[in-house]
Amino acid sequence: MNRAVTLIEIIIVIFIVIIIASCSGDTEGAQTALNGMGFKNVTLHDSKWFSGCGEGERNSPFTATNPTGQQVSGVVCCGGLLSTKGCTVRF
Repeated sequence: MNRAVTLIEIIIVIFIVIIIASCSGDTEGAQTALNGMGFKNVTLHDSKWFSGCGEGERNSPFTATNPTGQQVSGVVCCGGLLSTKGCTVRF
């Protein structure tokens, strides 16, 4: 009982893949943003659903040592898959 894959099934699979990919953090962008601001000992954590980032943005929670030597934590919010927005560091 073979049947052809319908266009609706293909669209659903693509939609699921995009949703899953957009939930992950942008670790490379986050690392670049934090290093560019002078942070050291950066540790990136797993993405969170409610991170304080805007809708459609990828998030990367972190802990690091700031340029004055203090331990800080926050989240780096980067544009989504189709966005040209850069990354923003939030504390």
